[in-house]
Amino acid sequence: VRIRPRGSDGIADVYGRVAREIDVTETASALRVRAFLAGVFLACGFVANPEAEIDSASEVAPDLEATSVTKRTSSQYRLDLNLNYADKCEFVARLIAKFDIGISTAVRRDKTFLYFKGGDKLADFLVLIGATVSAMSVMNAKIYKDISNNANRASNCDYANSDKMAKAAAAQLDNIELVLGEAAAKRGTLPRELLDVANMRLNNVDYTIREIAAELKISKTSVSRRFAAIQRLAESIRRQKLPPRQNPPPRQNPPKN
Repeated sequence: VRIRPRGSDGIADVYGRVAREIDVTETASALRVRAFLAGVFLACGFVANPEAEIDSASEVAPDLEATSVTKRTSSQYRLDLNLNYADKCEFVARLIAKFDIGISTAVRRDKTFLYFKGGDKLADFLVLIGATVSAMSVMNAKIYKDISNNANRASNCDYANSDKMAKAAAAQLDNIELVLGEAAAKRGTLPRELLDVANMRLNNVDYTIREIAAELKISKTSVSRRFAAIQRLAESIRRQKLPPRQNPPPRQNPPKN
């Protein structure tokens, strides 16, 4: 495959020369089509790396020795083929579809181009045109990014759960102190099953429901039920301590004339 270097006439003219020299049809052999697609990428391709550490195509596609990749900041994996004309885009898209790789078409500034969006499709295309080293780099970056995102989600979830547990434990402590204080004032006591979970919470503020259940050798459901019973007692005590509601004064009818 003879591909002339990029000239002063621009990308579109380079692509035209590549098309004329290779002369590919839709019935051409797979090897010939792959060579043609590699030429198209070299002539008018662009790869955006989410790591934003690309200075030249030799860093992204050293096995192609392309010069069509520039430095750019991006949060997505994307490869563009800037063919400029709709008929050329349709033709190249049909060639790529022969290898079961889907590609999208878009228009930007009145010029039509093809693009892959997503690490998997981008890597498949790079493998197709012989840039296997670059495809592996893309997949490694994608794997690293996925692991990092999953770790962040797990961390956020753990933080949310910890915050929820802390608020629940604080509410349980308030209820326990109120109920025990009321029982002591009336020289009474709580039922044994409620007293067990109350003392366990007072002595182990950071324990989860699972840990309390394990210490008392009962189920988590039983622990939750007992805390719910203490909460009902506390709410009853709070209602009793509320000042009585004062009835509004009776409504007086206006005097009749």
